[in-house]
Amino acid sequence: MPRTRYDGLTDEALCSLFQSEEKEPAFTALYTRYAHRIYLYALAVTGTREIAEDILQETFTRFFQVATGPGIIEKVSNYLFVVARNLSITAQERSRKVVGLEDLDLQTVQPDPDR
Repeated sequence: MPRTRYDGLTDEALCSLFQSEEKEPAFTALYTRYAHRIYLYALAVTGTREIAEDILQETFTRFFQVATGPGIIEKVSNYLFVVARNLSITAQERSRKVVGLEDLDLQTVQPDPDR
């Protein structure tokens, strides 16, 4: 990917551009800087490419909403990884298999003699 004048700016300088007309190139620079690491993190936690891609997209969607609003992001990398972590944990909790009664072999279940 060709380098732009935004690539050399700090995260904080790029964030300050979100309040101007330069939000799209600033967002692109931050996305280019962090997307691969966020994706790999989400993939490591969830183990699923599709879920990791969804987490990546949602992480940057939330970042954009906060960065273009009145909110303040002190440290971009911390914000992105906390959001990705929370989304990954939520995805893991949702993906845990729930065993339904139809999946149980009630013939082999033995009652607890202490109850």
